[in-house]
Amino acid sequence: MTDPEILGLLKRSPEDGMKALMRQYTDLLFAVARGRLAGKGTDQDAEDAVSETFAEFYRSKNRFDPEKGTLKGFLCGVARHKAAKIAKKLLPLSPEEPSEDEADDFDLETEFIHRLQKKRLADAIRALGEPDREIIVRKFFFGESSKRIGEKTGLSPGAVDTRTHRALKKLRDTIGKEDM
Repeated sequence: MTDPEILGLLKRSPEDGMKALMRQYTDLLFAVARGRLAGKGTDQDAEDAVSETFAEFYRSKNRFDPEKGTLKGFLCGVARHKAAKIAKKLLPLSPEEPSEDEADDFDLETEFIHRLQKKRLADAIRALGEPDREIIVRKFFFGESSKRIGEKTGLSPGAVDTRTHRALKKLRDTIGKEDM
């Protein structure tokens, strides 16, 4: 798809537009983020930068002006910025030794557990199935209201709230079982 086609689709159907945008640019943005993180981060860090890039674009999609630049250039710039922020968090201030605060705060085991928990959560959300997966992503990653989610999924706001409650319980049960 061309950028104008994606932008038109975003206006008509934000959900379909974002899917098309992600299909078109995920691999490129991953390469950009991975390159910016070279030697400083993992593939998961690059994936985080790409996810943050799409979330940032979604939140500010109405402010993007195609006359000021291409969609590709804009997204690559955001991905570089997000990856740079992640890289900055991963590196100590000096190559010889970390700052006192970083030395106190960094714990390899805690970092490993944190990353493992993020992966488990992502896997558990993927396993929910539709429409629960979409509801959880829209509500907690994009900050959409139950009313807006209901409009997109054809459910009432009450049904969205009920499904949210049940999906969260499933997530807690699934993640809790894996920790045992």
